[in-house]
Amino acid sequence: MKILYDDFLSLLVQRKGKWSKNLDHLEKLYFHLRLDQVSYKVIHVAGTNGKGSVCWKIAKALHAAGYSVGLFSSPHLFSYRERIQVDFLKISKKDCECIWGELESASKKFGIELSFFEMTTLTALMYFKSFLVDYVVLETGLGGRFDATNIVTPILSVITMIGLDHTHILGDTLEKIAFEKAGIIKKDVPLILGEKALFDSILTKAKEMSSKIVIADGDFLAFDDENSQIAKKAIAFLKPYLMNDKKVLQAMNTRPEYRFDMKSLKTGKTLITDVAHNPCGFRKNLQYLQKRFEACEMVLIIGLSQHKDTVAIFRELSQFDFPIMLFSSSQSDIQCPCKILTLLKLHDISVENIELLPSLAKAFEKADNCLEYKAIFVAGSFYFMKEAQKIFQNHI
Repeated sequence: MKILYDDFLSLLVQRKGKWSKNLDHLEKLYFHLRLDQVSYKVIHVAGTNGKGSVCWKIAKALHAAGYSVGLFSSPHLFSYRERIQVDFLKISKKDCECIWGELESASKKFGIELSFFEMTTLTALMYFKSFLVDYVVLETGLGGRFDATNIVTPILSVITMIGLDHTHILGDTLEKIAFEKAGIIKKDVPLILGEKALFDSILTKAKEMSSKIVIADGDFLAFDDENSQIAKKAIAFLKPYLMNDKKVLQAMNTRPEYRFDMKSLKTGKTLITDVAHNPCGFRKNLQYLQKRFEACEMVLIIGLSQHKDTVAIFRELSQFDFPIMLFSSSQSDIQCPCKILTLLKLHDISVENIELLPSLAKAFEKADNCLEYKAIFVAGSFYFMKEAQKIFQNHI
């Protein structure tokens, strides 16, 4: 089947948002394509926050130790091909076309239409198999129990933390969400847990599955310190001797783009960018930042995607005194600032420190030109970070 990258990607995007509470159709394709017959070892990572960073750190550490590593993560920032990497090189368009053609043919044979994420997951697994990688670090997309990545049998499972996000699908309590994340726990497969993942659903499932538990606890000054500790526990469990390797340790202190990324602007201000997009993500970042900046010294520029729990996020933000800028965007996935304001007023959340700007560029310009601000914190959806990068690049 002849497939062109741009055309088929547009078709795939139309299949976004489909989510099945059944993995039987995926397992049929998984075994049909002999994806169970691979030499690589899988580390499977779930969690409300931090899973992307933890995947990155584990993959970086293994790569620094000389192993070939497949990395599957989501969502992407700039290119779909970022989601599927071998040794930190993106999959090519040609490889996507070849694999998509094979997957579409196999899907039609079984009368299956794969969703965006299902197709992407199987594409990654086929790509990693063709490369004969040593390890695959696999990030769940949503939840765990019915996530497309949950068709694999890993050598190590990781759950970073549990927080409220995607409540319309995963449940409206932390315990319900923990139950869904616990779905990645497999029989006799060891489990690394962040200290904010110690929920009854997870501990009970681990006991049922005879999974040895390793807890990544400690005193953490910043959100990323916790991610690093989880990655270190994973590497220490897999390859204890690597914990004496300076290159490996340095690799675990790196992080992917736009995860609490701090840069100096030409005006002397500090620019912090982060893809925090749920209440606990904002809370952790702002708890750290309020230790460095007074309320009058930092402004937040925030863009949220449509499906986020806006009220819960702004209730969290209201616990801090930082001024907030909301901006209008041509991207349909970004919430309209006027609608956000209306929603907040309906829920009796103060909007006194919130200012509306016509665009992200105007919001950044105003913040950068304001003499009283020492820092600008830009956070929210992955989907506007590409636009943000274009705006920021001439000011750094």
